[in-house]
Amino acid sequence: LTFKGDNYNPVWTADGRSVVYIGAEGNNAPGSSLLQRRADGTGTIDTLVRSLGGRDMIEVGLTRDTAQFILRMILTGPRRDIVLARRGDTTATPLMADSTFAEVFPSLSPDGRWLAYASNESGRFEVYVRPFPDVNARRVQLSQAGGSEPRWSHSGKELFFRNGTGALVAAVVVPAATFTLGAQAVLFEGSQFHTVGNQSARSYDVAPGDQRFVFMRRVVPAGAAALPPDKLVQVTNWAAEVQAKLKGKAPK
Repeated sequence: LTFKGDNYNPVWTADGRSVVYIGAEGNNAPGSSLLQRRADGTGTIDTLVRSLGGRDMIEVGLTRDTAQFILRMILTGPRRDIVLARRGDTTATPLMADSTFAEVFPSLSPDGRWLAYASNESGRFEVYVRPFPDVNARRVQLSQAGGSEPRWSHSGKELFFRNGTGALVAAVVVPAATFTLGAQAVLFEGSQFHTVGNQSARSYDVAPGDQRFVFMRRVVPAGAAALPPDKLVQVTNWAAEVQAKLKGKAPK
């Protein structure tokens, strides 16, 4: 679908006919833009939101309002912000945008009422839920021992996330006007699956029906031995060792 520049983090529109993604193709301004193209490759690239003050977008979440988008912005250093922008906007409305912490992985519930995300405000990343669009009305902490990458089930009755060990957890959510959290259960360990470093991209997705998951996994080619971990070796006084060997003497 894309042929120029860097384009990444695609999401499907609700009708499955188009893909919305972040990239530079068709963008003449500094920073990235939010773009859309038909999934069959026909038609032109549609620019939904052009560069917001030169800041780079890194992830998009779609809302029920097809002209309104939840964006994760990247700033200098480790800071990330979650903002709301409308089609054609050149500025964005902050949702979770703390100058001290990083807010990442926005995920809106299927009914559009609840926004899940991860933040390191406690000193490590945990998963939180806020009402949408009035995100300041309430905040509920979902994970307790580390958490990231929240994703809603298609039914809206579960919220998945990866805990501090990388395992996939399912938290029961009672659909109602008030957010009610039920039991949590570890579905399976995630050590065999790849985790994207620096909280820069999601590492899994949920298939329709909420019973299957798509992960990335490192694969060793058939017949090949598992590669040992790379080792960092520090060599000191190497010049003296080389000189000693050139003289036919063993180094001291």
